[in-house]
Amino acid sequence: MLKLLLKVRFASMFTRQRSVNGKRASGGGKRIILFLFLLFYAGTSIFIMLHTMYRDLMPVLIQNQLVWYVFGISTLVSALLSLLLDAQSARSQLYEAHDNDLLMSMPIPPGTILLSRLLSIYLFSLAYAVILYLPAVVVCVQNGQMSAFQVVGALFCILLVEWIPVAISCLVGRFLAYLHKRFTHFRIVSAVVTGVLLLAYLYFSMNLSNVIGRITADPVSYASTFKKTAWPLYLVARACTGDPLFIALLVLLTAVICVPVYFYLSRTFLKSVGSAKASRKKARASRSRALSPMRTLVLREIEHFTGNTSYMVNAGFGLLIELAFSVFFLIRKGSLFLYNPAFLPVGFVDVLPALVLSLLQTMVMISACMVSLERNNIWIVQSLPVTPDKVLLSKALAQFAICLPFTLVSSLLCIIAQKSLSLASVWIILSPLAMALLASFIGVRVNMMFPRLDYIDDITVIKRSASVMVSMLLMWPIAGFSIIPLFLPGIPIHAAMAFHTLIPLLICLPIIHYLRHRGARAFAHLA
Repeated sequence: MLKLLLKVRFASMFTRQRSVNGKRASGGGKRIILFLFLLFYAGTSIFIMLHTMYRDLMPVLIQNQLVWYVFGISTLVSALLSLLLDAQSARSQLYEAHDNDLLMSMPIPPGTILLSRLLSIYLFSLAYAVILYLPAVVVCVQNGQMSAFQVVGALFCILLVEWIPVAISCLVGRFLAYLHKRFTHFRIVSAVVTGVLLLAYLYFSMNLSNVIGRITADPVSYASTFKKTAWPLYLVARACTGDPLFIALLVLLTAVICVPVYFYLSRTFLKSVGSAKASRKKARASRSRALSPMRTLVLREIEHFTGNTSYMVNAGFGLLIELAFSVFFLIRKGSLFLYNPAFLPVGFVDVLPALVLSLLQTMVMISACMVSLERNNIWIVQSLPVTPDKVLLSKALAQFAICLPFTLVSSLLCIIAQKSLSLASVWIILSPLAMALLASFIGVRVNMMFPRLDYIDDITVIKRSASVMVSMLLMWPIAGFSIIPLFLPGIPIHAAMAFHTLIPLLICLPIIHYLRHRGARAFAHLA
């Protein structure tokens, strides 16, 4: 039964049951290839970056007999990433999966259902953990610090230790699910806190090379502090070097943490899931007023976005990065460059905030999964007394409405940082808005090409669907093409910025035409 449950979960992640015309789709293999290609590209980039840093650090560590320290750094980075990403994923996959009610009505032990969910979370967590640990293993082997037996021991430790952050994340996920059911606005607070923590982790990752440089200057002091203040990570690091004693201690530590967590979750799993445990809401008498159909549909999509923490964190993370950049730009007094380099056009620094804010809009993929998130309720939207084209357009306008306040605030902060008003200030406002509008419509257009209505949990379409990946892959070349006139000789900087702003708006026109005609007909028959 466990094998069958795992097969169903992984099949739901990589297959699509029906296409837009109601017939059985045949593009599952292409989606898997695309997903694996993107995973390989991201993994290779991270591996090269970490391998380069560890290679430069290794001679100093060998000299001071601190080879284990590279595994300590890998353990720290991997554990932080697992705790940040797996907590929301555990809440979504364990307690908010759409098949919970169905499985609970079948003669399947709750512990078996829980174990299948834990294994799926563990395998995805293990995928990026291996990417973070592997450079350390390779560097140690290249420098002759690990034998074949020690490599096997390190791989065993990597497979074992990843259960610890998964277990802790599941406990955090259960606590978040409890709070989400009882406090209406806690989802927004949780999304903001998670987003801030992800920004902090991103900042730490970007400055990892500086940390490596400081460690190289004084490795003994840093290693001593690491050993005293983070002894569980030290234990894992020593075990990854192949030390039999520390491997045995790691096995004991993993069992002490994970076994009680599993039994606790299995005993409370049955009463923690199910649609009957709906959140209690206080009914308040209020005067309601009629809204237009389009405004009602847009508000419906916004409420769906703000009611799903995983949705906000993953699809709207680019908005937090946008705000973080504008605050950083304001703190630095608008001086990202001390001078205008010769190879850049005159006035390029003045419009640089507009280009950065426009580029960050390509990371906001809220509308790219809106059609898929309708799931079993899509027939309700199709039966509403509104035309299908209004439903599709409302999804695009909902993302633009969500992005609008973030983009305007970020633009105003960048203008304040420059301490002067000029024509560049106009582009700082208009260019990001144009790119945000394009991202909104491209997301809906691509989602109509790759609809997913047969998934088990929302995280599948929010993070791992083809529509999200393809939307980002389309936005990047458009953003790159629109800045080409900036580097062509003889073109004024403001004329190039006008082109940069106009191109996204022109691309929106055929997309709107599609959504109002062919896309509307396809949506009406989507099932």
